[in-house]
Amino acid sequence: MTPKQVAIIAVDGMFNNEAEIVAGWLNKLNVFLAWLLSKIVLEKIAMKLYK
Repeated sequence: MTPKQVAIIAVDGMFNNEAEIVAGWLNKLNVFLAWLLSKIVLEKIAMKLYK
């Protein structure tokens, strides 16, 4: 995802009064997993994804 795409998503979300804006499928996956899993498990998954 390019910086321009992220900026467009952020500005659109801001004008739609969204409290939280998460751009990109990998970031959305991390947010969902953070909600679903414990912190320790999430850190191990994130470490492998971003390695």
